[in-house]
Amino acid sequence: MHSVVAMLIVGVLGAAAEDVVVTTTLGRLRGSRVSTGPSTYLDTFLGVPFAKPPVGSLRFARTQPAEPWVGTRDAKNFGPACPQQQQLPRFTTSEDCLTLNIYTHCSADCQAVPVMMWVHGGGFTQGSGMEVNGTELAMRGVVVVTVNYRLDILGFLSTGDDSCPGNYGLLDVIQALKWIKENIASFHGNPDDVTIFGESAGGALTSQLRISPLTKGLIKKAIMESGVSVTPWGKSSPAISLSRSQALATKVGCPTDNGTAALVSCLKDQPLDTLMAAAAAVRASGNFFGPVVETQFGVLPKPPEQLIQEGSGADIVSIRGTNRDEMAMEFKLRANPQYNLQTAETEVMSSAATNFPRGPQEAGRALFKEYVQTIENPTSQQLATGVSQLQSDLAFNYPTIHETRLVVSNQSAARQYVYQFSFLSPSSTMSEVPHAAEIPFVFGEPFGGQSKWTDADRRVSNDVMTMWTNLAKYGKEEDKYGADDMSSVSRDPTPQGVSNITWGAYYEATQFYLRFQETPSLDNHLNQQRMDLLKSLYERFGA
Repeated sequence: MHSVVAMLIVGVLGAAAEDVVVTTTLGRLRGSRVSTGPSTYLDTFLGVPFAKPPVGSLRFARTQPAEPWVGTRDAKNFGPACPQQQQLPRFTTSEDCLTLNIYTHCSADCQAVPVMMWVHGGGFTQGSGMEVNGTELAMRGVVVVTVNYRLDILGFLSTGDDSCPGNYGLLDVIQALKWIKENIASFHGNPDDVTIFGESAGGALTSQLRISPLTKGLIKKAIMESGVSVTPWGKSSPAISLSRSQALATKVGCPTDNGTAALVSCLKDQPLDTLMAAAAAVRASGNFFGPVVETQFGVLPKPPEQLIQEGSGADIVSIRGTNRDEMAMEFKLRANPQYNLQTAETEVMSSAATNFPRGPQEAGRALFKEYVQTIENPTSQQLATGVSQLQSDLAFNYPTIHETRLVVSNQSAARQYVYQFSFLSPSSTMSEVPHAAEIPFVFGEPFGGQSKWTDADRRVSNDVMTMWTNLAKYGKEEDKYGADDMSSVSRDPTPQGVSNITWGAYYEATQFYLRFQETPSLDNHLNQQRMDLLKSLYERFGA
């Protein structure tokens, strides 16, 4: 398979790629090198194995380190994506998918630079490290690594006990972090200065890895885009995970009344296509396979809220944020003449029952009043927008603010930063800034030569990439909350200011957040009225 990234690099930089060979602890790798100047170059190494193929007896098992190889291994093409129901165009999938991709921009006398490892999103069921191109970020003085991890039932099946503890996708990413620790120096990266960042499910995984006891010493900084550890869709209990595993077993004819060991043994022997089809059927009934609280591996030995309150990850400088209209696309599809006040009320009350089980009726009335009844003579589009706003707050905005508040309540914690991505690109055909809208700007797509991008797009992308890489370069764990007065403005993501902005850390008193738009602004108290309402409802009626 020809490398799409190699073609993009040649197209952007206008130079043909040469071979470059590096030595790792497992053997030699042959990648691609493109000249970027008189004494600088960009190296890419694709499809690098960091773990044993999780097949056969290693299906539903702890990730194992990759084995050494003989000779020089080619690293010019992506490895396959991990199995998923929705196939990626042009790319193959395979259970033998645990590979990573490396992008390094350096010079002949290059010193070790910070490392940024991307964890892709996709609802724990789809996606791949090959979906983004790390070239533009790497050009800004960091080593970029993108990683595959097991998805869906292969990555997150759990019986809630020793038979199948779960969290295999998380264990995959931890193994990738260990590989970076042992090998990234060969690619001019600093193994002791790793920033992990991700979006959506990748943001939730990033946040969970940030507080996991198994990542101590592997992560220095973290960036969570539209997903955090405490988000309702980002975790489940052992009991719920077991019920979903039993539902899966029933669909493929595996026993559910002979103990979990027999259930897992049967699932291991099933054809992959059979398992994936059954998993899709289980998800269709409203269930998903994702991270779970478990003590067998100890990835998440306690609920995330408890780990945060106990100080896990407190020394990691972090950025968290969301997009202005996270759930807009889902609700845009429903904005038709049949979407009326009754439909909106039904959806609000359903959300209240899910999120506030100790008082669904009272909570639902309060939510309906805040998000829907304030609209006078609403159109179907306005009704859908109001409910969309509620769903965005429940799934993304409130968990992000709640998690940040939990961290900053610990006065010995490293500083935390919050953002909202509000930029509506002139090239966009939408009037909203939905889920995942920031990703092209994080990876510098407006600088890739496509004609649709504007100068405004490039300015915003430059701001985002500069601040993300600044956190990787300048974020310091010793910059703690007790170090100075609460009203002060810290400088980790904006050490010299970016677009005339100095990004202030989030304090409970000031609640600074950065609004990414054509001209960025430092604001405070993001959606304060709605966040305060949800806080009070969770305290009174939450599970």
